[in-house]
Amino acid sequence: MRAPSPILPALVTAGFFAAATPALADSDHCIFLSSINGFNAIDDHAVIVYTGVRKAYRIDVAGYCNGLRDTETLAIDSRDGRVCWPSNNYIVTSYGRCLVTSVLPMADAKQKEKPARD
Repeated sequence: MRAPSPILPALVTAGFFAAATPALADSDHCIFLSSINGFNAIDDHAVIVYTGVRKAYRIDVAGYCNGLRDTETLAIDSRDGRVCWPSNNYIVTSYGRCLVTSVLPMADAKQKEKPARD
């Protein structure tokens, strides 16, 4: 596993939030872009973003996101300085935009990945 890469909020068009603002913006699973301090791409379908020493969130995208797995910088297209679900946020790679389909705290994301027990 490589070290978390820096975040590049290049496409954020509005919104400024103080550093003291919590990472989750509200119950709709929103993360303030200003709180993201690194990421690791899992594959071309999902990325883990870090918002603090022990805070991580899984962001899934619709279908295959060409170039996500190998990207060294991450751009998130957002109108209000947050990445949320549900909303119309996009992760942007050098190959195009990928629609965000979920934003989950890692505890929830791990639950989602575990197979059901009988």
